[in-house]
Amino acid sequence: MTAPTAAQLVVWRNGDVEVFELIPEVIRIGRKLPGGESSVDVAINSSLVAREHARILRIQAEYWIEDGGSSGGTWVNGRQIQAPTMLQSDDRIRIGRTLMRFVSALDTDAGHS
Repeated sequence: MTAPTAAQLVVWRNGDVEVFELIPEVIRIGRKLPGGESSVDVAINSSLVAREHARILRIQAEYWIEDGGSSGGTWVNGRQIQAPTMLQSDDRIRIGRTLMRFVSALDTDAGHS
């Protein structure tokens, strides 16, 4: 029996797709500074995105997303979140103009990524 696959964050940007496995307990999403070290796990190169825009938290088998106090907000399924929000598989996340999809570990194990 193999170990379960981690949940994933599928990110669409500039016509490309990137898949991030959500293994750490905290995934930081934000803007990377030009020429600087990045303190984020998922970097979005946009002036609409704050340096530390949002975080995805893994708490046991659940994943939560919270906004880091950004001016543009973090959106899940078309609604701006005001408090930490539990993610469900296939939730759509928007930060700035960047679109993402959360895929649960159960769906990645079943091959639905």
